[in-house]
Amino acid sequence: ALRLYREVGARVGEANTLQGLGGLLEDASQALAQYEAAQIIYRDIGDRYSQARNLFMFISDKQLALGQIEAAIASLTEVAATFEELGLAEGRDAATQKIAAIQAEAE
Repeated sequence: ALRLYREVGARVGEANTLQGLGGLLEDASQALAQYEAAQIIYRDIGDRYSQARNLFMFISDKQLALGQIEAAIASLTEVAATFEELGLAEGRDAATQKIAAIQAEAE
């Protein structure tokens, strides 16, 4: 699927497939690389919702799994700001709560 999406220039399909591949990988570093590749595409095409969703659901979790606490908090801070700009208070609040939980666990 990834090859086909790339051949036809379907960037959303390509990003979504990379995201899906990341979910199949057990190695957190390899999975994070797939999620970050998807993130680049979402940024290139200006899909702010998918950027925030990818950061929230996938990238920040892998950053945490790899012990990258500051990077995860930075990702979630970006998520909260993006959801705020998009008028999605539930997403903003979920990101804020996740940040608080990470900080509480670190103390």
